[in-house]
Amino acid sequence: MEDCLKRPDKQAALEKQQRFSCIDAKLFPEDDPEVLRMVNEGATLGCFQLESPLMRGTLRKMQIERLEDFPVAIAIIRPGAAHRGKRDEYIKRRAGLEPTHYLHPCLEPVLKETYGVPVFQEQIMLIAREAAGFSLTQADGLRRAMTKERQDVDLVRSLERQFIEGALQKGLSHQSAEEIWQYIFEFTGFGFNKGHASTYGILAYQTAYLKCHHPVEFMTAVLNNPGAFYSNAVYIEECRRMGITILPPDVNYSDILFTLENKQIRVGLYPIFELTVATQKKIVSERKKRPFKNLYDFLKRTRAGQKETEHLIQCGAFGSIHPSQPLLLMKTLSYFESGCNKAKAEYITQGLRLEPYSKQQRIVEELDWLGFSVTAHPLTLYDKIIPWNQMISSLEVDRYKDKKINFTGWYVTNRKHQTKAGELMVFLTLEDLKGTCDIVFFPKVFARHWEILQGFGPYTIKGKVQSRMKGEANLIAEKVHRWMSPKEVITQSLF
Repeated sequence: MEDCLKRPDKQAALEKQQRFSCIDAKLFPEDDPEVLRMVNEGATLGCFQLESPLMRGTLRKMQIERLEDFPVAIAIIRPGAAHRGKRDEYIKRRAGLEPTHYLHPCLEPVLKETYGVPVFQEQIMLIAREAAGFSLTQADGLRRAMTKERQDVDLVRSLERQFIEGALQKGLSHQSAEEIWQYIFEFTGFGFNKGHASTYGILAYQTAYLKCHHPVEFMTAVLNNPGAFYSNAVYIEECRRMGITILPPDVNYSDILFTLENKQIRVGLYPIFELTVATQKKIVSERKKRPFKNLYDFLKRTRAGQKETEHLIQCGAFGSIHPSQPLLLMKTLSYFESGCNKAKAEYITQGLRLEPYSKQQRIVEELDWLGFSVTAHPLTLYDKIIPWNQMISSLEVDRYKDKKINFTGWYVTNRKHQTKAGELMVFLTLEDLKGTCDIVFFPKVFARHWEILQGFGPYTIKGKVQSRMKGEANLIAEKVHRWMSPKEVITQSLF
């Protein structure tokens, strides 16, 4: 969380490093129309508190109009506020799709701001005061009891009796008192107080502003954030969709972190698997003295090990030195097998002419050694394998409400959930070239397919689109097919 809160500062520091002027978030204009448009499209990957699938779906449905809406959006998806469809109830009332009503007239002053739906913890306290005459101290005790992870059953029952008695003394009927108590009880679970949500709302808006108006600088900072919501593979694809060029790691240009380079983003050294911090630092410090002329100059000055050097070559980090990865790998092998003798290594490899990696091979090697592909999305490997004309893209899923479709995507993330019956279900997010799709595996379907839901896929999901309202659609999985791995695609293409 701390890293997330520091994102604006980290972004400003990167700008300063690249001789940009520092940005003062306090000077950001409120209610910027371009920012609001981006947010309402759900294009908020990387933005603080705004990037989960549930949050992006909420933003598309809610259609934020001003800065003050951000705290509500952030709070309305918490378990306390979202219980039993309260989120959708709020959104429909806000959009004028259903009338706002209150369980009792005394609740209108408390809930008018949020269309009759309790969103913040303070509203629960005020309901107790207005409906049952609770003091603020008593109301705060009620709030604490309702939002505890493990409730004290006896305490809750005692508070219920006090509430009903207080409401009757205030002139409410027994039925109204019980209905309002149930309303409070449904807020059980984690919820935000308004101050907390407001602070988060401001930070959310500020990060959205940075993404909208300083996209390259912002995404550089996101890629350098170890506490980000998604893996760097997801943010690399978001950069591609935003039109931001990603440059491969290079021993002559990369720093340890991702950096700005002529309005492009250069991959740093730290994502490279099994490259030690000591070697990363040595590469940068030696490179600052003078560029590396060739492979042997690099090996002599950095003392990098054989495996480290091979991984650097395989992910493309010697592109400024020599274009052929296979030739560099042969030279590296010869160098270390000859006891680090440059002359012997050159003699062994003289006359060798090995072609550079193909585009497809680069994608596979980058996936292996970076965890993401700089060259292109992994799904481009499947252009001639997957029948894309039979697939619905992530941008079109919302149009197929209550219809069965096929969707193919690359694994992004998943969230497991245990039902009241103790069964396991899964919420899976897959990504195609256009964006992401959220897929629901109910227990029986998940039990049939869990063995093939291993790795990044890609997967084709056959299922029915469920969309409660415009802007949020889930695919209810029925069948799953896992395609061959990227390495298997390359191997198959050789024969």
